Amino acid sequence: MDGLPAFENAIETNLRFSESKLGGRRLPVPGIGENLQVRYQFWTHLKYEVIIVREYFALSYYKLKGWI
Repeated sequence: MDGLPAFENAIETNLRFSESKLGGRRLPVPGIGENLQVRYQFWTHLKYEVIIVREYFALSYYKLKGWI
C-alpha cells in the first residue's frame, strides 16, 4: 500500500494578507503579508540550518572523544 506525499495537491486558497486591513500595532518592521517566501520558506530553511548545526556539534563531540 503506497502513501501520498504531503504536497500532492496545491493549495487553491490565496494566503496573502494586508497588514493595514488587519490593524493591530504599528511596528517599524517590514510587512510580510504579501511575501510568502519569507513567511513559509524562511522557516523551512531555518529547520534545515538547525539540523546541520546539530550534526556539526555531534561530529565535533565525536572528534573530541576520539571516536573519529
